[in-house]
Amino acid sequence: MSMHGVVVLHGKCFGWFVSDVVPADLDSLLACCCAPHPPGLDPVPALRRWRFTTHPFWTTPHPFCWMPSIAPDLHADLSTSSLLIFKGDLNYRKLVSDSRWAPTTPFSQALLGFLPAPLLALRTCKADVVTGLLPGQAELLDQRDPDWQVNGKFGMIQLCAGDES
Repeated sequence: MSMHGVVVLHGKCFGWFVSDVVPADLDSLLACCCAPHPPGLDPVPALRRWRFTTHPFWTTPHPFCWMPSIAPDLHADLSTSSLLIFKGDLNYRKLVSDSRWAPTTPFSQALLGFLPAPLLALRTCKADVVTGLLPGQAELLDQRDPDWQVNGKFGMIQLCAGDES
């Protein structure tokens, strides 16, 4: 089957945090969403093209830039994607090697070469790891809330499409 138009959710083989989705969770959800419905209440057809897969790499402590050498099969799989979406503070930290970059360091630079496909990172800030801010932006946020990087009240959305220098 061609992967065009398929949404592949990559998850952990087992729950690492209480909020982690495991295969049984998603299988149950998709079964409910795609089950026969009364006339006029058809299931969302796009959900039939969702897939869930797991890989042991997701539960390692390694930064994602190590994936090509540690999990080349997963890296190759991700390389076939049109867009990768990473959710969560831990994934963000693994994207940028959990390093305390200068806040103005470009997100693309902090990825340390990890870019199998264009990627979007969504996170709630819960750690003092941040990149991609404009000059002065971190200082303004520090004035507004000294704990903005760690208290979970702020979030970030960052995109790296691969055309940044």
